[in-house]
Amino acid sequence: MTSQGNVRPTAPPLQSAPTQFLLPDYQQFFLSNGIKVLFFEDRSQPILSISPVFRQGGLVAAHYGLSQGIQSFTAGMITKGTASPRTERTAQDIADAMDYMGGTLAATSGWDSSAISLTILAQYAEEGLQLAGDSLFAPAFSHNEIERLRSQSIVGIQHNLEDAGYLATSALARGLYEKHPYSTSLYGTLNSMEHLSADECHRYHRAVFAPQHCFIACAGNITQEDIRTLLERYFGSWEASTDSIIEPILPTIASSGVYAIAKASAVQTTLRIGISAPHRKDQDFIAMRILNTILGGMFTSRLNSKLREEKGYTYGIHSSVDPRRLGSTLVIGTSVGNDVTAPAVRDILAELDRMASEPVNEEELALAKNYMLGSFALATETPNQIISLASGREIYGLHERYYHEYFERIATMTIDELFAVQQRWIRRDSMIIGASGDVDIIQQAFNDILPVHILSAE
Repeated sequence: MTSQGNVRPTAPPLQSAPTQFLLPDYQQFFLSNGIKVLFFEDRSQPILSISPVFRQGGLVAAHYGLSQGIQSFTAGMITKGTASPRTERTAQDIADAMDYMGGTLAATSGWDSSAISLTILAQYAEEGLQLAGDSLFAPAFSHNEIERLRSQSIVGIQHNLEDAGYLATSALARGLYEKHPYSTSLYGTLNSMEHLSADECHRYHRAVFAPQHCFIACAGNITQEDIRTLLERYFGSWEASTDSIIEPILPTIASSGVYAIAKASAVQTTLRIGISAPHRKDQDFIAMRILNTILGGMFTSRLNSKLREEKGYTYGIHSSVDPRRLGSTLVIGTSVGNDVTAPAVRDILAELDRMASEPVNEEELALAKNYMLGSFALATETPNQIISLASGREIYGLHERYYHEYFERIATMTIDELFAVQQRWIRRDSMIIGASGDVDIIQQAFNDILPVHILSAE
């Protein structure tokens, strides 16, 4: 009889991936002023989520010459007091009201979109909408709250400037996009925070948080008739501003190189390796998502298996596709000890060269498909997840059957189709590397591979 210690574990049999996906039904209708509403009714819990979403974001700030970080700062100020003719509220008034209604109210503004997010007990739908509407239409931008948020933002930036991951990500963005707005921080710099003004907040708010850019995503315990009535009451008479938005120019990807920011006394090198990738509407985008999963998007990926499991260079290495309206990037991220920086870099580049020159195998492809399709199914289980997918389709102008085709393309992708995409996109000449740590070690690691440019932290 074979002893237990000699039994070799076997991998579970691979199951074939499903080939069809049906996004649960949700309703669409328009308010009298043309604002589109996406609505998913869910009576299982007494919760309601309502989110006015805007198809504009931080790129607008550069168009108007506003301070770096104005997008995040303005979003942070929207829920810090109202100057509504109906009711003036302080930040504390808003916080107290949300506590009473058992909910949350927040605002965000990224590069491509912005949003106000309200989540409350459904019985307080009208009170919550009135509060969210007042915050959206008439934020106070009071001097005291601006100074409070300015101080908090400066502390946050100072903390970021000591964080190796932030520095490497910043170096990558600056290397990738040079003078394009994508090269800057959504959170601003110490200098921009010092000079940011209430007038800039008003200008950004007026340009971005406007009905001509808006749709409203709702999910929860309310009927379509009732939510339509409430939204019409608080948003239906909202008039578009006269500001026009000029789309920024496409970013020009810089020539390949390493962009490093020194971090004093660092015992590790933190790396962010970026490769130009297809945008969401490109026919190669879905294939690139599969390649990313095989390369570094799951625990059993090539990079993690090589650098963590086999070599022990890192606690973890991962990759992801960062899709933006004006372009996408495949980004590899890890931290490795100073003593293994050079061999780790060689192994990462070797895996990229392998991905560029050799087809993946059947087992890798099957694992990636099952992982992605399973993850996608888990991301469509709740009403908020469903509405979030629908919102993404609105923001990026994707067609009606996009998610159905996304699912089907993953399930039916072939090795030959993938290999064609590998050869088109996985290229050394489109690779930019951001790094933070001991710059002497970084320069040694990339000696004779790529030129190294030293950047300041800001």
